[in-house]
Amino acid sequence: MVIGCDSVYGRGAPDRSSTAPVICTRELILVRRRMSHNRSAERTRVAHCGTDAIMCRGACQRRFSRVKIRFRACVGPLDHLRSGSMERIDGSENGPDLQTVVRAGNMLFAFTSEQPELGLTQLTAALGLSKASVHRLAQTLVSLGLLEQNAETRSYRLGVRILQLAHVVEASLDLRTEARAALRDLRDQTGETVYLMLRRGDQAVCTERIEGTHPLRDLSTPPGTFVPLSVGAAGTAILSTLDNATARSLVGRAGMNDALRDRIDAARTAGHAFSRGDVTDGVGAIAVPLRDERGTVVGAISLGGLLTRVEASEQDLANAVHRAVAAVSTAMGWTHE
Repeated sequence: MVIGCDSVYGRGAPDRSSTAPVICTRELILVRRRMSHNRSAERTRVAHCGTDAIMCRGACQRRFSRVKIRFRACVGPLDHLRSGSMERIDGSENGPDLQTVVRAGNMLFAFTSEQPELGLTQLTAALGLSKASVHRLAQTLVSLGLLEQNAETRSYRLGVRILQLAHVVEASLDLRTEARAALRDLRDQTGETVYLMLRRGDQAVCTERIEGTHPLRDLSTPPGTFVPLSVGAAGTAILSTLDNATARSLVGRAGMNDALRDRIDAARTAGHAFSRGDVTDGVGAIAVPLRDERGTVVGAISLGGLLTRVEASEQDLANAVHRAVAAVSTAMGWTHE
């Protein structure tokens, strides 16, 4: 038995007029289990059809070894997901732990401005899981503050922790806006590629990059790249502002080796971090920690270029990065106490 795909990915419009029985994916699994006990049955392969295609039709209830089942697009409770900006993810190829995370994300994505509250039945239909599984997942998200439950209707809505996370994203976007002008000025002054690196836990993520004007320039860290704090000038600059115990815990598996400890100590003394080929051979980088309006280190501004060129002008380049950092921090409201 081969289950073919005929869903939203382009093999024709859904057949909404069919009177053939409609069954859910979990019912297909039951069919497969029954077939596994039938030695004469052919091997079954199920096609994963993506976001909406969790419904299928034409299931034969008598002769499982001969039936062909074709998916059709869901016309039920998942339709609202197609019009939103957040897409439901399958995650079936992942392990159990990652699958749970994907399911939690899909549950959060099910809420929209048109449907800010959803009951257990609606969430069950949206996720294609059993009510028991959806209830356990929803209660876990309630305990984390990511969902709230209406005491009267027992329906769910997004929790206040979502709003807190949104504020963090908003703050990051404001920082990027404030930093762009300073980054352009830094690039124009030095000719080197410049970066805005923001701390995310034990990593730094590149949120802005403005390419240098030199023929040989650093393009090693595209926007969206995550780099461990133990690697590169930006991570070293961030670690240099922390106490040794905190820095050691953030380095984690990489370990606080002598070379990294020496780089952190040198950054504390000089006021900037210098990376010599840590990320890319032959590339040097200078970074200075960046503070927000509260004086909290939220990342670093760095520049990178040909190692010999950066080494020859280290102090001048470091001074230029310091000026860029001061401009951004001042714009964010830090008073440089």
